[in-house]
Amino acid sequence: MKALYDVLAPAKLNLFLHITGRRADGYHLLQSVFMLIDWCDTLHFELRKDGVISRTDLGPITAAVLPADDLTVRAARALQAA
Repeated sequence: MKALYDVLAPAKLNLFLHITGRRADGYHLLQSVFMLIDWCDTLHFELRKDGVISRTDLGPITAAVLPADDLTVRAARALQAA
């Protein structure tokens, strides 16, 4: 049986966003005020037996052609390693 997961990813509206600095790992330090809104994306996850990581948004894209720092690929690889 395939493992299928559909997860809602709620949207937010940034009312205020200020970059206050940069961390040693390159990420920015932020101050933010936001409001959740009634829109969301549906993220669909499917466990594949072949271990291939792919992403479909405007069309199928395999991890081999996505940038190595793509957050979706990094998250999927972290889940594979766990």
